[in-house]
Amino acid sequence: MALAWASWREVFTEMATPNFFDLFKVTWAQSGLTEGITDLQYKTGWAYIGSVPPSVEQFNKVQQLTDERMAWLYKHLDGLAVLTGRPLVPNRFDALSYAFQNLNATNLKTGTVPVARLSGVAPALTSGAAHKLATARTIAVTGDATASGNFDGSANLALALTLSASGVKPGRYGNANAVPTFTVDGKGRVLVAGELAIGNAGTATKLATARTFSITGGATAAGVRFDGTGNVALSVTALDVSKANAGTLPVSRGGTGVASILAGSYLVGAGAAAMIPRTPAQVLADIQALPKAGGELSGPIVLGARSTIGAQYGLNNSSARTAHILLPDGGSYSTHTASVIGAMKITLPAAALGVNTMIRLRVDIFEYSNDLPPVSILLHGYSQTTKAWTRCSATILAGAMASDIPIRYGSDASGNLCIWLGDVTKTWTYPTVSVSEVLAKYNASGAAVSAWGVGWKIEPVTAFETVSATLSRSSLPFARTDAVHVAGLQDALVQKANTRLILTAGNGLTGGGTLETNRTLALGIPSTLSTATTNAVSGTSHTHALSLPVANQSAAGIARFATLAEGRAGASQALIMSPYTVAQVVAAAKPPAPPAPALTDVRLGAQVQVNAGGQVVPEGCVSTGANTQGDNRINRQWYRPLQKMWRGSWVTVSVVR
Repeated sequence: MALAWASWREVFTEMATPNFFDLFKVTWAQSGLTEGITDLQYKTGWAYIGSVPPSVEQFNKVQQLTDERMAWLYKHLDGLAVLTGRPLVPNRFDALSYAFQNLNATNLKTGTVPVARLSGVAPALTSGAAHKLATARTIAVTGDATASGNFDGSANLALALTLSASGVKPGRYGNANAVPTFTVDGKGRVLVAGELAIGNAGTATKLATARTFSITGGATAAGVRFDGTGNVALSVTALDVSKANAGTLPVSRGGTGVASILAGSYLVGAGAAAMIPRTPAQVLADIQALPKAGGELSGPIVLGARSTIGAQYGLNNSSARTAHILLPDGGSYSTHTASVIGAMKITLPAAALGVNTMIRLRVDIFEYSNDLPPVSILLHGYSQTTKAWTRCSATILAGAMASDIPIRYGSDASGNLCIWLGDVTKTWTYPTVSVSEVLAKYNASGAAVSAWGVGWKIEPVTAFETVSATLSRSSLPFARTDAVHVAGLQDALVQKANTRLILTAGNGLTGGGTLETNRTLALGIPSTLSTATTNAVSGTSHTHALSLPVANQSAAGIARFATLAEGRAGASQALIMSPYTVAQVVAAAKPPAPPAPALTDVRLGAQVQVNAGGQVVPEGCVSTGANTQGDNRINRQWYRPLQKMWRGSWVTVSVVR
C-alpha cells in the first residue's frame, strides 16, 4: 500500500502513545489464532493464496512474524541502553551512537578492545599490553654521552646526559695577548684547546716557546723553563773550584783562607781567620797522641765497647800465627751483689768455632773475703771442630789453698764453646772475674786479634750444659813460684800425694781406687778365734793365732782348764780348774762316809677326809690337814694311815698286833 508521508506521520503520531515501547514486547495475535506459513509460502508472499482474500488466521501469522522480528531488534537496543544507562524514549534516536561513544569498559566480558580504541596507548602495543611493566628495565645511554635510568611504564623517563671527557682541560682560552685555538671532531667535540700568542716583543707577556735556563762550568745549576709569565730562580748544586783562577776562598765561604801549604802539613782551624799549617809532629803534640813509631804516654787509656789490645805474630798459614789479646771485649764480670751463687761461665767468641784451636787464658779473680785473696789461674785447652776439649789443664798462679776450684770445659745449648769456674753451688762474695789475657792458635790460618778480641762473655750460672772435660777440685797444680807466698802451700805440696796413685785394698779389706778423690777401706768381718786358729786372711775376712804367755802363780798369761784327771793329779801349775772339777777332785780326796740308816719299809697311805661332828682321825693315822670355820672350829680334816711293809704287803700300823 502506498501512503503519503503525511498519512504515515499521522500514523506514527498516533502510535506514539505511552504504550509505544510496550508493544515491542508483545506480538500480533499472540492471544488469537494463526495459520502456519511455510518458508516457501512466506517467500512467495500473498500470491500463494491466489485470488482468494487471506483469511484472518493467515493475516495474523504474517503480522506476527513481523512483530517477532521487531521484538528481536528491540531487545538488542534495550539491552544496550541498560548497559549505557541511557533508556530508550520515543523522541530520541541516538541509542546506538551514544552506546558506542560512552560504552563502560567494565561491562566488557569477552573479546579484545582494538588498539586504536585505547586512549593514550601507543599503536605499537600488542594484545595483552599493560599500563605498567611487571619488571622495571634500565634505559642506558653509552658512547660520547652517558646516562642511565629505570623505566616501568608508569611514568615518563627523563635521562640526564653526561658528556664523555674529551681530554681538554676546562677553562678559559684566549686573552689580550693570545687567541684560542681548537681542534673539533666530526661530532662537534673539542679535542684540543690552546692559545696562540699575538703581539710583539714590546707588548708580549709570554713567550710563544718556553726556553730553558741552566748553569755549567765553574758552577752547576739544573735547567729551569722560562716562558715570560714569571721569574726564574736557578739553584746551584755544585761548584768546580778548579775553574777558579784567581783569589783565595775564605773560611767563611768554606775555603781554607790559605793560598799555599807545604807538603806533609796539616791545617788547624783558627775561627773565621785563615787556617794555620802544622807539621805532623806539631799535630801529635796538639792532640797529645803518640806517633806510629811509639813513645811515652802520660795519661790513662780506657777501652770502649768492642775495643781490645793485641798482637799477631807468626806467619798466617796453617798453625803458624798466634793471636795474643789483652783485655778482650766482654771478657769481664763485676757486681756489687754481696752473694752470687753459681759457676762462672766463660763464653768464648765465635772465632773459636769450626776450627781446632790451642787456647791459653789467664783469668783473674777478686772477691771481698779475708780467706780468699786475689787469684790468677792459667787455663789451657785444645778445642776441636766437634766442640770436644782435650789436653786441658789449669795452673793457679797466685791465691790460697781455697783457690783450688774445679774447672770444666764444654759447650752450651747455643753451640758456643764454654769454660766453667767452680761448682754451680759455689758462693762468690762481691766477685770480679776477668779474662785478662788470651792466646789463640789454629791448626789453620786466620787467627786474628780482630776476631778473638771481641765476643767474650762472663756470667754466673746455676746449671752446666755439655761438659767435655773436668779438672776436679784438688787436682789443680799451684805454680812453684807461689810456694813461698801461699801459707802452708810448700808443706802441702810436699805432703800431697800423686792423684794418679792407686790405693788397693788387700785381703780382708774392700774399697780403694786412685787418689783423685776420698777413698774408704772397709775391714771385713773377722772369723771366730779358737786355740786352733792361725794367722791367715781371705778375700773378705781374717783370723789370728793365739800367742800369749802361759799364766802361773807369779805371772799373768793364758791358762787352760784342767781335765778331771789332770785336776786329781795336781801336777801342773799352768792349768786352772772349774768349780765342777774342783768339787770332783775334793770329793775324790775325802774318806768314804758311813752309810745313813735307810727307812724303806714305812710309808703313809692314801689320804682320807673326815667331817667334824663326831668323826676323829683313826688310830695309827697321821693328820695331814684341816679346814676351819669363822669361829676357828674344825669342820673338816684329812689324814693318812701310817703303814709298814709286812711280809711283802703294806699294812696299817694300827692293825699290827
